[in-house]
Amino acid sequence: MKSLKLTAIDASPRVFAMLEKRRLIRTLRPGKESTAANSVETIYTSSPEYGSHKLICVRPDSAQIALNSHPDNEEFILVDPGNAGCRPLFMLIGLYLHDLIERKAADGSLCARDFLLLKLGFNSPSTCVFTMLAGTPHCELVFPGKGKAPVFFVAEPSTLSMKFVKLDGYEFGFSRAKK
Repeated sequence: MKSLKLTAIDASPRVFAMLEKRRLIRTLRPGKESTAANSVETIYTSSPEYGSHKLICVRPDSAQIALNSHPDNEEFILVDPGNAGCRPLFMLIGLYLHDLIERKAADGSLCARDFLLLKLGFNSPSTCVFTMLAGTPHCELVFPGKGKAPVFFVAEPSTLSMKFVKLDGYEFGFSRAKK
């Protein structure tokens, strides 16, 4: 079994800009069309084939890897609904779309550089609301420790399906970056 050793890094505007440039996420911010007074801009509209949107409240409490993707976008909203004293929330993100991560796993070329492990923060305007784009492998992780699990929200199509990434023969190891 191949072991992929990753070191967690803090989510930051620079990291999010890189993920956005790779077309894996979209941050919540006005677009180029929003410069005129009284303008209205649609950032994106979900594909009707996946149904209407829903808002869910998520409290992950596991460090088990369940890397998955969806056929449409979903919005992560990391606002503090009383998370004081909670354990940190991490997100494992594949730096390539689902099918390429699976192909790399199947041919044995998958490596730690194909992923980011982000420690997410709450209430930071530049990183607390973002869109996970369709096909981006990801999973939320909360490691064991003192304190309760954090809570966050996700807005997504009401019939959004989940596809798990096949990583046969791989395991993950994690550490925290030194400051």
